[in-house]
Amino acid sequence: MAIGVALVAFNLRPPITAVSPLLDRIQDQEGFSSTAASLLVTLPLICFVLLSTSAPAIGRRLGIEHAISLSLLVVLLGFGVRLIPATAFLFLGTAVIGLGVTFGNVLLPAAIKRDHPSRVGLLTGLYTMSLYVGAAAAAGFTLPSSTARTSAGAPPSASGPFRCWWGCWVGSPTAREDHRPRRAAPRAPRGLWRVPLAWAVALSFAMPTVLFYTLSAWLPTILGDAGMSDSRAGAMLSVANLSAIPFALAMPILASRTRRQVWCLAIGGALLALGLAGLLAAPTTLTAAWMLLCGAGLGTGTGLGYAIPLLRSRDAQTTAELSAFSQTIGYLLSALGPLAAGALHDVTHGWTIALTVLTLLAAIQIAAAVPAGQDTYITDTRGTLPG
Repeated sequence: MAIGVALVAFNLRPPITAVSPLLDRIQDQEGFSSTAASLLVTLPLICFVLLSTSAPAIGRRLGIEHAISLSLLVVLLGFGVRLIPATAFLFLGTAVIGLGVTFGNVLLPAAIKRDHPSRVGLLTGLYTMSLYVGAAAAAGFTLPSSTARTSAGAPPSASGPFRCWWGCWVGSPTAREDHRPRRAAPRAPRGLWRVPLAWAVALSFAMPTVLFYTLSAWLPTILGDAGMSDSRAGAMLSVANLSAIPFALAMPILASRTRRQVWCLAIGGALLALGLAGLLAAPTTLTAAWMLLCGAGLGTGTGLGYAIPLLRSRDAQTTAELSAFSQTIGYLLSALGPLAAGALHDVTHGWTIALTVLTLLAAIQIAAAVPAGQDTYITDTRGTLPG
């Protein structure tokens, strides 16, 4: 199960982060504005928002493992579509990739909760760690791969070097088991909109998620506009993702062993705020240090964002509803993040305002840590109980 979780999670972020080192080239080649180019990162997030609630029903019908295998095949199909040299297929392939990744996002944590409830902290940490390993690999290797293709006379590929990997899950032992969930898919958690704790949990997931996707989309461009070479700018994004890995693994485990998680949630926001402030003040000075701080904050925030819904609920049904609520809010805001940053750049012709807004989002994460990290539980859609 651990190997299957790691292999699937590894492939859920490269389809998105592999695009960001190439955004400058894509803009030059296609004549896109920054806002239009950001759609290549935003389209998968729109799929997350619109289609996540359909994933449990698909998992129930096909079986979770078979549905995850199918989702990886859909991502592979999207890569193939993106290789067709036409603008329409670039966006169509990106949307198809978003469809496949959506079901992997939802169903893999569901498999963890269903089959190994006593090891949620460890497997959730492994899940979030593998997300960052895949993101770091995509950020680090896409630009050199594209440069090699261009040198050989081929156009830059927005699909990146990750296209033929889906068999790693299909061939794993867990994919051959048929664990069909016996419970109906949870309904949309409408009542949680009125619960303050649910909003605190949602913001704790949303803020690092918005920052991850916005930085994944625009960090190489921000550093390139500041005078850094394309290859080094892509490497800095890889540094941020690599530094997130140990925190994404360790923080869910530590959080599951403590009754209050205010301290670790606040630390994640503080690290992000420091890294973003440094990037704002001196983008090409001590850049690696700013990336280490951002990566540590992102890893902490993402790992806890997936773990906190489990720690604020007592039963599987409430966990499912709270996770769905927090991810819906998080991915909705994340879909707006890269677009808003690109639009601010188009209006201001610089990145100062966009980076300032991102720093304020890290401050919101620190504020949300106080209620989200308390030892209380959501008992139903109307209120909470103390631990």
